[in-house]
Amino acid sequence: IYKTPVRLFAAMRWGRIVIWTIFLAGGLAVYLLLLLLVRRSKREQARQIQEMISLLEISKASSSTLDLPQLLKVVAQKTAEVCQVDRCTIFLWEDGYVIPAMSQFASGRLRRRMWKAFTKLGRYRVEGVPLFTETIHHKRVMVVADVAKSDLVPRQWIDEFQIHSFVAVPLLVRERVVGSFHIEYTRAGHSFSEAQIDLATTIAGQVALAFDNARLFQETQQRLRQTEILLAVSQALGSTL
Repeated sequence: IYKTPVRLFAAMRWGRIVIWTIFLAGGLAVYLLLLLLVRRSKREQARQIQEMISLLEISKASSSTLDLPQLLKVVAQKTAEVCQVDRCTIFLWEDGYVIPAMSQFASGRLRRRMWKAFTKLGRYRVEGVPLFTETIHHKRVMVVADVAKSDLVPRQWIDEFQIHSFVAVPLLVRERVVGSFHIEYTRAGHSFSEAQIDLATTIAGQVALAFDNARLFQETQQRLRQTEILLAVSQALGSTL
């Protein structure tokens, strides 16, 4: 007589235990999910703060000096750092030629062999490098995930500078191209996010005018020195007559 109520009671008790177990497990899962989101949020906030600091440093460098080599060095190193890539490389366009201007790793560490090879690259006609045809002639942002499968850059560059992937952004001053701005990975297993591409494009737009002004100042100073030398020579010759 008593077996059915007892079994029913036992079933109800175990049912409640299962329900509470599922509830507690679900609550724990929600708690862990919230904890994960908070941690991600903190990491994202820290990343955004570091990004703003680096952008401010780039902006400060752009507005505080007309020393072109120093400006290029600071911008390249800080860009690689804030974009979280291995290296940033900058080419400037002058009189129909593309000139290698600066290349810096995010760490700021100098690799002498690579730097020596970079400074010896010389000038390139835009038509001689397909990448520059795209960035400088056509003003396109180029994203290359694997240079081994692309013919945009010379094979020598890939081997000499260990380029694996890159984003190339035209440097524009009021729609006039003044160079090509690159962020690069030297290792496999990395891909560029939309955020990285957008950030590189933003920085390129921010520093292009500063590069152009510094280059014009450098050229003006060089002409001034040449004029002073010619004037001194002329005066020396006049005094001997």
